[in-house]
Amino acid sequence: MSEKKISVGMRKKKKTSVTVVTVRFGLPDAPYREIRRTRKARRNKIKEFLNYLACFETTSLAVVIRVPFIMRRSLFKLLDAEAKDHKKRIKPVLQKRFSKDFDDLFDWLLYNQVIHPTMRLCREEFLVYISELQAAIYSGAARTLRCILETGVEACVFQAEESRLPLPALIKEYYSLINREKSKNPIHSLLTKHNAWVAFMERYRIYEKTKRIAPSFKELVNDLNSVEAFQECPQTSNEIKTVYEALSDYVHPSSAKFGKLLAGKKLAQQSFNAEEFDTIYDLGLKILDIVQFLYLKSMSSFFGFPTSKGFLNELAEEISLDPALAKFFLTLPFSKTLSEQIKWSARKKKPSKSN
Repeated sequence: MSEKKISVGMRKKKKTSVTVVTVRFGLPDAPYREIRRTRKARRNKIKEFLNYLACFETTSLAVVIRVPFIMRRSLFKLLDAEAKDHKKRIKPVLQKRFSKDFDDLFDWLLYNQVIHPTMRLCREEFLVYISELQAAIYSGAARTLRCILETGVEACVFQAEESRLPLPALIKEYYSLINREKSKNPIHSLLTKHNAWVAFMERYRIYEKTKRIAPSFKELVNDLNSVEAFQECPQTSNEIKTVYEALSDYVHPSSAKFGKLLAGKKLAQQSFNAEEFDTIYDLGLKILDIVQFLYLKSMSSFFGFPTSKGFLNELAEEISLDPALAKFFLTLPFSKTLSEQIKWSARKKKPSKSN
């Protein structure tokens, strides 16, 4: 008994010390202060960018403006040629058919270009960019710009492929179908054969599933070079690559960022920085100019024009711009190269009621 008691008594419980560490994270307050500082210091630049962005939106609407015009002109040209060849009056019959199919035909033709929908996507992303810029989220604004550039380049490469028929060729195929086969539903037949939206979405789904087969950005730019997209302004090609590299510095980890962290230094905080703002702002204008240039080239090709200048000359005759917008429209360096010596008519101001 005694031995048992001794052995039990000799046991000593060791005290275990536990250090409790509490880590708390808090989201920063809404950046009202930085927005106020930015708008106070760079109000004119923000307003300037929004004016250029309004011009970009006007450019995207040119697709919707031009499609009906080309539809009528191309169809009537085909009708006149056939009537002349066969020496008979067939125009009224096909005109009636054309009028019946107009809405469906218009939709089908819009589905065979990715210019307008992807330009709208770019516009939405530009609004995100300008919001980030005002809130002093400079690295985020740079990442958004890279996304816009990639979107524009990928869409224009897709539109330039040989399998994408230009608008006059699409209309000719429609005309051939209703004239020879007397199809009851020509648009349905054409949709199963030509639908750029479906093809574009399917390509993205494949890229998302198998990242390895997606072409690199450099390969995409080389594809644009191969179809002579930069022929009217050769320096655009090098500028795209230079700007893309600059934007990529904000996306990928860098030795400079790691160096600051390892040295115990803080990374840049979210606060207005005039130098950073101006750097990202200038990149934004370059991206807007490059993307607009590429889309103008794609539009020219889609509408069947050998050069952008011919397309823009006709467009200038069809649209009139708001006076405040006219002085910004296609005046950025690369876009200006395409529209040199083209006079854009400014819409006349409505007389005030007092007059």
